[in-house]
Amino acid sequence: MKKIIIFILTIQIANANFLPETEYHDLETSSFVNSEKKKITQNLIHKLYDLYSDEVESLGGKLQISFLENDLRVNAFAKRKDGLWIIEILGGTVYHKYSSEEVIASILCHEMGHHLGGSPTKKSRQWVSVEGQADYYSANTCFKKVYENSNNEERVKEFKLNSFLTEKCKVNFQNITQQNLCFRQVLSNEMMVSFLYALKSSRRGRRGKKADLGKRDLSVRKSVMEEHPSSQCRIDTYIEGSLCNVFYDNNGKNCKDSDLLYKGSRPHCWFVKGN
Repeated sequence: MKKIIIFILTIQIANANFLPETEYHDLETSSFVNSEKKKITQNLIHKLYDLYSDEVESLGGKLQISFLENDLRVNAFAKRKDGLWIIEILGGTVYHKYSSEEVIASILCHEMGHHLGGSPTKKSRQWVSVEGQADYYSANTCFKKVYENSNNEERVKEFKLNSFLTEKCKVNFQNITQQNLCFRQVLSNEMMVSFLYALKSSRRGRRGKKADLGKRDLSVRKSVMEEHPSSQCRIDTYIEGSLCNVFYDNNGKNCKDSDLLYKGSRPHCWFVKGN
C-alpha cells in the first residue's frame, strides 16, 4: 500500500482544528533542536500511518498526513476531501519553543480523533468528532497506540512528575508497563499545560487562565460543547483519557460515563451523559 505522507506548503480550508485561531507565536531558535523536532514529527507521521491506514481504508477513506513545515503559524487540522482523510500539522506547531515529542504526538492524535473519535460529533459536519471528544480520543486511544511498545520508563525517569496523578496511574493500572505509559501521559499533560499557556497571546488565550494539573473545571454542561473548551477543561480531558483503561480491553474507545473523577470518564465541562 502506498503511503500518502506529504512534507509541503499548501493552503486549504480546514474542517476541524486543534486551536481556535491559527496565529504566529514564539519559535525555537536552535537549529539543532528544530532539526530534532522535524525528525520526531516525521517519525510520528510514519507511525500514525502504519497504525491507522488500514482502519481508515476499512471505513472507505485513504489516510493522508502532511507536515506543512514552511507555514510557521501554530495549528493542526483534520479534513476530508475526495475520499482522502487528511491531517495537517503546521511548522509553527512543531517548531514552537514549548512543543515536545509528547505535545506533537497529542496534537496529531487529536486530529486523528476528529476522524475516528466517534460520538459526539458536530451537527454541521457529522464525520467530525467534537473538540472534547478529539482530545479524549487522543489521550485514551491514539497516544496509547503510539507509545505502548516504547521504553516509557526510560523517557520519564529524568522528570519530576505530578505525584498525585502518578498515584492515580497506579490505582487505575495494575500492570507496570501500563503504569509507565500512564506516567508518560502525565508528562505529556504537564507539557501540554505549558504549551497551551504559551499561546496566551492569541485571542482565545487572553480569555483564559493557565490550566492546573491539580485543579478541575467543575462546570456542568446542559448540552455537548462542540467547539474548543477552556484550557483547564481540555487538560482535564487529557488526564481522564490517560487514566481510562479500556484501551487494554479490546481497544475500547471510551470509559463508562460517570460522575467520578480520575476514573477515565469524559468531563462534564464539555460532555453530557447520554450523548
